[in-house]
Parts: sequence; structure tokens; C-alpha cells
Amino acid sequence: MHTDFTLFDDSKHMLEWLTDEPERMILETVEEMLGEQLPGAAIHQFVVTHKPQWLSRGRKGEQDEEELTLVGTGTAFAVSITIAAPDGSFPNVNGILSIVAYDMNTPDQSTRVWFDVNGSLEEFGSNGALMRRVYEEQEDA
Repeated sequence: MHTDFTLFDDSKHMLEWLTDEPERMILETVEEMLGEQLPGAAIHQFVVTHKPQWLSRGRKGEQDEEELTLVGTGTAFAVSITIAAPDGSFPNVNGILSIVAYDMNTPDQSTRVWFDVNGSLEEFGSNGALMRRVYEEQEDA
């Protein structure tokens, strides 16, 4: 499998808030999503094609309003994925992968992942769906 996370280099440390091995987590999650849609499919190539956009959510401290506790964060980034399909073909899928973590300040932290096929960062990035997903959907996580 060929992967290219080069455009994530500047913000990789932010993904490490979610897991020690962010690239592995992303690939395993995407491959699981693919497998649900097309049993036997695998990632042949995974390339991040645009720098990620980020949003974070914080809560002011109860004692000190200057203190801010990180309670959620999310990223959206464009990807190009070539799939090794069970029939021997190699279709390519482009879209926006979004990862959002909720309740980061508790032991009940949860993460949700979306893959919006043929989506754009304008529609699903920090000024689009990512804002809703980070700030409004945490109750549903």
C-alpha cells in the first residue's frame, strides 16, 4: 500500500491527541468503512491532497476563566483513495475525510469519522460541515 501524509506533517501533533499512531488509525478506519460497503476491498493507495483544516472546542475553567480546557477537536482534509476491489479493479475515490473527537477531557472520549465522497473543503471543511460536527453534534456522539 502506498500512502502519502506529507500535507499532514505540520499538524500531525494535533492528531496525536487522539492516538499515538494517527496514520495507522486513519488507514484502519477508512479500510473498515470500505469493507462495510464493499466486502473484501482494501486500500491500494491513500494520498492526502490538501492541507487539513482544524477546529477545536474548549470550555472555560470553573475557578479561572482564563483557563481553557480542550473538550473537542476536529479535522477535515481532502484525500484520494485507490481501492483494490475484490474483482481485481482499482477504482479511485476522492473526497473529504473528517475526524472529530468529543469529550476529550473525560475518560469517555469518543471519535467519529465521516468520508464525504466527491466533497470539497468548502462544503465539509472548517467553514462548512466540520463546524457543525465539532460544535453541534457532540450530543449525538
